[in-house]
Amino acid sequence: MRNVFWAEREAARSIQDGTSGFDALCELERAAGDLLACPEVAHAQSNYGKAQRKLRRRLQGRPAPAAGTPAEQDSRWLISDFVTLGSPLTHAELLIARSAADLEQRKIERELPTAPPFREELDPEVLQRAQATGKLPISDPPAATLLLSFPVPGNGGVWELHHAAPFAVVRWTNIYDPTKLVFSAILSVDR
Repeated sequence: MRNVFWAEREAARSIQDGTSGFDALCELERAAGDLLACPEVAHAQSNYGKAQRKLRRRLQGRPAPAAGTPAEQDSRWLISDFVTLGSPLTHAELLIARSAADLEQRKIERELPTAPPFREELDPEVLQRAQATGKLPISDPPAATLLLSFPVPGNGGVWELHHAAPFAVVRWTNIYDPTKLVFSAILSVDR
């Protein structure tokens, strides 16, 4: 899955306040905050996965567009999983960036998607709108609030997941085998 495909599907990442999809978004925002605070805790990981799945199902369950509607206007998101085989994620700072600092900067600038998605600081107006929903998680102090969604300007009540947040609804699984000397282990079993 390309990050560009997610960015092109603005209708699929837009969610109306007051819907079950918005409730699922708020649940995901809370779970993402808990995961950021305690990334190694299995309970936080499990809750994030459940919230991610719930939001994805809400987006998948939207009505299909009328015949002839351009694909970009389809409000459904149908991709559930992204699977990589042996992706050398531990070497990303060497393979897709100039250094570890460059890799971190690219994440912050939302050039590279992350799982879970990068959560950003809110400007005062967005923070005020988030507080007004009464559902989005607000930190203490409120200025420390981080979200992966934002209200669409001029479109009251519509929130959108940012363009680098495909892993808000897509589960990323990297299958790898850290075992060394696999062939020698196979040879010793065959004897």
